[in-house]
Amino acid sequence: MRREPASALALLVRKRVSDAVVERAPAAASGTEEAPVAAEIIGSARRPVVLVLDRDAGTIALLLEWLRDGERCLTGMPGTVLRRLQLEASHWAMRALVEQCGSRLSNPGSEGDEARHLDFLLDQLTEGMHSSAVCRSVVAETWKWLGEAQSRRLLACAPTASEMGGEGRTTQMAAAGNRLRLLLDLLADALARHADDGVLARSALGCCTLLGASCPAARPELTRHRPRLVNAVERVEMQAAVFGSEEAGAVWVQAAAEAQRFRRVLKLCP
Repeated sequence: MRREPASALALLVRKRVSDAVVERAPAAASGTEEAPVAAEIIGSARRPVVLVLDRDAGTIALLLEWLRDGERCLTGMPGTVLRRLQLEASHWAMRALVEQCGSRLSNPGSEGDEARHLDFLLDQLTEGMHSSAVCRSVVAETWKWLGEAQSRRLLACAPTASEMGGEGRTTQMAAAGNRLRLLLDLLADALARHADDGVLARSALGCCTLLGASCPAARPELTRHRPRLVNAVERVEMQAAVFGSEEAGAVWVQAAAEAQRFRRVLKLCP
């Protein structure tokens, strides 16, 4: 928290660490613990402290990246993402980050680059694959982004071997051959890795449905992933059948509806 020591997030972290020390060492806090036991307590206080933030995981991941790496991590960030990060920074009273986002947003070059936005989403999904919360956030944003314009879906299907420029960020496009292949690889991986996340499943299958319905070029790639995607569809439908009558099962019912739409798209694939 050295970059924003006076922010609300830094204060929250310090309070949580202080509480954790007291929770783990009530006797030591009162000064009655003997030295050997006190040393053990001090050691336990150095263990990681869990802090749960009920915020968008994808944006929090970017905020933490900035705290670690500084302004260079903002290079190449699309205008829409900068605005979202700026709002999150404002929520936590992180003045330096708010100002840096504002400075980049005042540059006309930060707007209108759809390819850069897609590349950024691919990077986020690649880096956040280990986290279901980050995957859920990024895949939902990708689904929304693809759904807003046919030109975006065509862009996602257009072959390219270029890498995204900019300090601190690079995609895996050169190895993947094109954005479409990388995107579908990542979606299939996310569905398999986070199989118990109904929200992610709905968004990932939604991305596949949009691409397959809008872009004939996407259908051979969907065919390449057919076994994994069909497994995901069947898993979603089973979860909806088991939990659909429960209040918490609404997520799976919505995911199953998207799975049915994707089944129709699969019929178009060679």
